[in-house]
Amino acid sequence: MKLKQSVTAVFLGVLLLAGLASAQYAPQIMKVKVPFSFEVNGREFPAGAYSLVRTEPNMLRLRDTNGRSLANILAGSVVAAESPTSTKLEFKTEGGRHVLARIWQENNPYGYELYPGKPAQLLAKKRNAQQATVEGP
Repeated sequence: MKLKQSVTAVFLGVLLLAGLASAQYAPQIMKVKVPFSFEVNGREFPAGAYSLVRTEPNMLRLRDTNGRSLANILAGSVVAAESPTSTKLEFKTEGGRHVLARIWQENNPYGYELYPGKPAQLLAKKRNAQQATVEGP
């Protein structure tokens, strides 16, 4: 009888810990509408509605309106002076090219800064590169 109670207690403990671990990495979904074509990880995407899903602490997934995964994004943490009032995407821009640089979630001072690929590195080196920001719905 005691063995059965011990096994049940251990099993319930494992289930509780597994639930806590999965809750720690619950996906966060951010929806945005981008009015221009843009680049992520060297790939170009057309203007339109997208969602960004946090799948792990430093990993996001870009999805289309059908929920189809388009790109995995590896990013580091960045902190804003103030929490944005809406979801925001920041782009490095030059000559009509927009390269995704930062992602900010609504009411959260912690954002994501993409590790620069070749297109972003080239734009960052140019002195006349500008920045564009897109806010979520």
